[in-house]
Amino acid sequence: MTQTPRLSIDYMAAGQAQKHVTYNEALGRLDGIVSARIRSRGVVSPPVDMEEGEAWLLTAPGEEGWVGHDDTLLQWRDSAWQVIAPFDGLRLWVADEGVLIARESGDWTVIGAEPSGADTWGVNTVADTTNRLAVSSEAVLFTHAGNDQRLTLNKADEADTASLVFQSDFEGLAEMGLTGDQLFRVKVRPSGGDWSEAITVDADAGRVGIFSATPKTPLHVQAGEGDVLRLEPARLNGSATTQRSGVDFFASFDGYPNDQKPRRAAFMTVGFNSGVWGKEYMAFCVGGSNDSGVEPTERMRINGAGRVGIGTQAPSTQLHVDGGVRVGQRQMADLSSAASVGAGTLIYVTDATGSPCLVISNGTDWLRLETSGVVQ
Repeated sequence: MTQTPRLSIDYMAAGQAQKHVTYNEALGRLDGIVSARIRSRGVVSPPVDMEEGEAWLLTAPGEEGWVGHDDTLLQWRDSAWQVIAPFDGLRLWVADEGVLIARESGDWTVIGAEPSGADTWGVNTVADTTNRLAVSSEAVLFTHAGNDQRLTLNKADEADTASLVFQSDFEGLAEMGLTGDQLFRVKVRPSGGDWSEAITVDADAGRVGIFSATPKTPLHVQAGEGDVLRLEPARLNGSATTQRSGVDFFASFDGYPNDQKPRRAAFMTVGFNSGVWGKEYMAFCVGGSNDSGVEPTERMRINGAGRVGIGTQAPSTQLHVDGGVRVGQRQMADLSSAASVGAGTLIYVTDATGSPCLVISNGTDWLRLETSGVVQ
């Protein structure tokens, strides 16, 4: 064996002439790989400003005087490029990145960086001047140091962007943050498609717009064709006798006893009788919500046949009112034409000839509904 097994340093042979040449070459090689420092690993051709002892790591195909020296350590020494083949366990300080890299199984891995003030910082990956902090990991943890934990994204000006972008295979598919103005937005897009602003929050009033860039109410939903808002509960149990799901409305009032607790003032519900299609209904309930815990009372129902019941849960006609019905009243001078209101319209005329009476339109004329006397 004429060389050391790991560093490939020549042994001096017994009786060798000019031993100092072999010895000095060994010292020069050790100087290049022990506590090694390279200027960069991103250069592919010999620089013109090198100084004695400086070194570079060639990680891409070499050019000009470095052709054929791919994946080698190149040190400028004795007015020539000394080529050193890297080996597992070799550590190099990369000056322009501020990181320490190590060779293992033919690959270079970042194992450290300056403790503070580094221009870039890569954890298990390489950082660059755009992504100055780069992390390759299954997860990233930011934890408190005793109390709170806050992540801050700060932009320079209103027209700039401070946002989080979610990617798949490095293609942005969702983004949330301040994108070009002072409104908080959530954007999404299909792969290869255009961006859509799904949610916008007005910075001045705190209004939330869903597909509305200028929300006018606390919640402003704007959509094109199709459903604007869909509420879908969990799957209902078809074996139940009566089942429902719906939307509750709560209210609180200043000065009301225990007003700090909102009360259930009304709810709109969709239900199924016996869990059978065709027996579904929509009910509107209001009132009765007080400190005694009384539930709002059902006031109106629309069943699966399109019948409307007021005061009844079983409407038998298109409009079924369980109670009195009051129609509007007019004087003759204010009465619209029978044709304009359509047949079947009822009006109470207060100054009809003879006495006030109820009239009905047949589509052409107003007909008087005669009475046979006072109900006793």
